Amino acid sequence: MPMRAFGEFAPDVSDLNTDTLDVARNVLPGVNSYTPAPGLVPHSVTPLPLPCKGLWYVQTAAGDYDTYAATAQKLYKYDPDTGTFTDMTRTVGGDYALPADDYWSGVQYGNRLIVCNIGNEPQFIDVDSGTEFANLPNAPIASFVTVMDDHVVFSRLFTNPRSIAWSAINDSEDYTTGTSGFQEFSDAGEVTGFCANAHIVFLQRGLRGIVSTGDKYAFSFPMMSSEKGTVSPFSVLEFGGIAYWLSDNGFYVGNAEQQKSISEKRISGYFYDALNQGRITRVFAALDPHASRIYWAYAVGDEEWNDRVLVYDWGLDRWSELEVNTYILSRLATASVSLDSVGPDSMDMDEPGLPSLDSFFYRSGAPTLAAVGTDLQLSTMEGPPLAATLLTGSYAFAEGRRARMRSVLTYIEESRRTEEGLLLDQSTITLKVSKRQRYGDDWLTSSAIPQQRSGNYRMNADGHFHRFQIDIPAGTDWRHAHGWEADFVPTTGR
Repeated sequence: MPMRAFGEFAPDVSDLNTDTLDVARNVLPGVNSYTPAPGLVPHSVTPLPLPCKGLWYVQTAAGDYDTYAATAQKLYKYDPDTGTFTDMTRTVGGDYALPADDYWSGVQYGNRLIVCNIGNEPQFIDVDSGTEFANLPNAPIASFVTVMDDHVVFSRLFTNPRSIAWSAINDSEDYTTGTSGFQEFSDAGEVTGFCANAHIVFLQRGLRGIVSTGDKYAFSFPMMSSEKGTVSPFSVLEFGGIAYWLSDNGFYVGNAEQQKSISEKRISGYFYDALNQGRITRVFAALDPHASRIYWAYAVGDEEWNDRVLVYDWGLDRWSELEVNTYILSRLATASVSLDSVGPDSMDMDEPGLPSLDSFFYRSGAPTLAAVGTDLQLSTMEGPPLAATLLTGSYAFAEGRRARMRSVLTYIEESRRTEEGLLLDQSTITLKVSKRQRYGDDWLTSSAIPQQRSGNYRMNADGHFHRFQIDIPAGTDWRHAHGWEADFVPTTGR
């Protein structure tokens, strides 16, 4: 039979002869294939003392980029020259008290980085000359902060979670009546997000539009026909005037004019079945600045970190999933570093798992997808490939008769050749075949089958239905997984 391509990851689809995948783990969607998903590689020398609950970058007046991080108790600035975190916590007011399973929110406003959470006074620091954070004068305590039309906007206020407040124009400390503004939304629950470029206010059970009025009121907030709000505030991500978010029935994309599901009847059911519902507010979105991909980290287990990541490629409209433990994901812009200043001076650069010399981390100002994992190190997703698994759907090859599967040939492309011009060894890639007689039966799955020199996986599996699992070990040097080809013969029995 001809090659069958690895189809889209759509575990909600009834998978008989559909060419969809039931599992696409630790891979990334490609145009006509799946590609390796890199793991985390640390860049800091010393870890944060507690789990990371906020991660941002700022640009200084000199054009340099700095990184700030937060824990539940303190705020830090990352020093790229030493690979360490410097404590920048306020000296007046003591440590912070971030609520459990919550995150900090942050935004740059001129020369200030402003950060907030619902349990503490909003904080700010001068990114050009500041040595510590301090309480932002007059600002309301709130869960989220952003900027629109030169106003600082605070959302989900401590005094009224259904409301937002904004500063006077070009003044982050002026919240007086007449120059600033306030709006309460009484119809759809608490405020859970404010997307200035997509012109959407997110509520728990609905959406409001945002219109810049150009007068003393600054904004108006018309009703929207969609009711797809979110109870997962940090699942909301804005990029290019478009918002992406998790609603109560899956993932959506849109702006104030239109919204549509990107997961319905494909991965929504799978996601909600896997999600630890008690950790739904911890779903966290991040943008991959080097590809058209959104990453949503979420928790399956009951640990204090997220242990899965759903990946959506909006350019291809395809999904995959990663098994990576993260406290936080974030798009960062890298600082000015040299190989003589940061970590490598105290690291063996030949040690496996360390950043390569062509890492985006060493290109000043280059955007990169960063994370803090369970090692509490500042890391980027540029490490060796993760251990990948592709599981096909079900196939009835013999049209109502049983089929005896004799071999499977996989089409997995190496990423490079050896100095002698030979392909690298694929013998560590294994395949398992599953069979069943009735469609509702449990699968009987073989042990891992090694690849022969011919590239085939030999087997003898007789059944009405078959499926195949390809496992690629961590660190394997591969480039594309295209598909597979089965060799079988119909058998006489039905």
